[in-house]
Amino acid sequence: MKTLLLVLTIFFVIIIIIATKMEQLTIKIKSILLALILIIIALAFIYESDSLNQGEKNRKILNAFNRGEDIICKKQKVNKQNYIFTNGTLSFSAKEEKKELIGNVFAIEECIVK
Repeated sequence: MKTLLLVLTIFFVIIIIIATKMEQLTIKIKSILLALILIIIALAFIYESDSLNQGEKNRKILNAFNRGEDIICKKQKVNKQNYIFTNGTLSFSAKEEKKELIGNVFAIEECIVK
């Protein structure tokens, strides 16, 4: 997503530079292109700040889990004694030896620190 926003911004900047040199675009079109660039930059900023917030939340949940604290995922108590964390999928899965919990898998986004 960030890469797409960066490519679009560069694309619009190049169009404005070329258009300015060639003087083929009216002021109205240049204003529209500038507004689009500003919108793309604003969207990139919103996306990045949301991504940072989600990353911080995930780190707090994982740190609590690693310290042995209980976390809550879909109203289920998740702890290090009964679950493992899978880094590839960012999820908590029941340990194999816990037969009553087999099949319980929770994405980290579904969890909160107790």
